[in-house]
Amino acid sequence: MVGYIEYCQGCGGELPSNARFCQRCGRPVSSPYSGQQFAGFGSYPSAPSENENDSTRAFVAAIFGIIGVAGLVGGFAFLLMPDWGMPGARGMFAVYGIGALLVGIVFLAIGIAIYTKNDKMLDRF
Repeated sequence: MVGYIEYCQGCGGELPSNARFCQRCGRPVSSPYSGQQFAGFGSYPSAPSENENDSTRAFVAAIFGIIGVAGLVGGFAFLLMPDWGMPGARGMFAVYGIGALLVGIVFLAIGIAIYTKNDKMLDRF
């Protein structure tokens, strides 16, 4: 077929005319005419590159990490607060502190799992 170029639907890589699998990502080619375009008329959007996926993953992991650290700092702050002469305040601050510590630990664990691509750990949340 003169003038046609085949592209992989998974990674956007150019495919030889007789390809059964993509040479870049290994994805099977579903049909002989899938992902074709006429040469010279723009291009089909390709799948996000590995760098885009990694930067998004790192950003989300950083957000979870920041929230986790804030929870840990807040938890320790509540645990170390004085009672200010209010009856029962010490116990209330301790409960808030332990809760904030637990939230901080969970958010840090999720952030680490996202950053390290640990999908088995993410299934627990």
